[in-house]
Amino acid sequence: MTRSVPPGNCPTAWRYGCSARRGLSVAAGSHNEPQAWPGLAHLLEHVLFGDSQQYRGAERLMPWTEAAGGQVNASTEAASTQFFFEVPAAALAEGVRRLVAMLALPAWSTEATMREVAVIDAEYRARGRDGDTLTEAALAWAVAEGHPLHRFCAGNRDALGARPAALQRALRAYHQRCFHAANMTLWLQGPQSEQALRAIAVVCAPTLAVRPTGPPQPVRRP
Repeated sequence: MTRSVPPGNCPTAWRYGCSARRGLSVAAGSHNEPQAWPGLAHLLEHVLFGDSQQYRGAERLMPWTEAAGGQVNASTEAASTQFFFEVPAAALAEGVRRLVAMLALPAWSTEATMREVAVIDAEYRARGRDGDTLTEAALAWAVAEGHPLHRFCAGNRDALGARPAALQRALRAYHQRCFHAANMTLWLQGPQSEQALRAIAVVCAPTLAVRPTGPPQPVRRP
């Protein structure tokens, strides 16, 4: 799905006389990951920002966007994973190509995956001292055991780091099951015409595999 706003509605507060934004939502999140791998969805979000088969090193989306003066981010929710960036309007098409490539064609380096496990473990330990995070964790434990909300889903080294080869297989299987065109929603926003924004989406769409297998199944109570 492609969404756009007319050029006249481009917010004047944006950094570049008019910048462009792009977002992509995948209808799968922590509640869709395998029971055996708590934090796998969060880890995949991190891993996908690494090298892709088409863009490596400084040409990856994150360093490329930062070099262009833009910004990029992502988040893993219970039932979705969100990716978004903002760049100067003239760079939108190049940014879309990089984002689609990183989501569809990751390089799948075990070494890079284990580096991201370390990053997630550091995040877990840092957030373990945050009052709001501890409150959320206590509320989650109050939910009945077996319910998706009861599960630990942030991920850490203990949950993800013991079996690198098996972890890599699980990541690839989860990616293949959930990260395809039929399970994604795309929006583009910028000063370009709707036709121009649609053309960017159409050019990049073939990179995403089309597997209309229906929505991914959430973790269910036994």
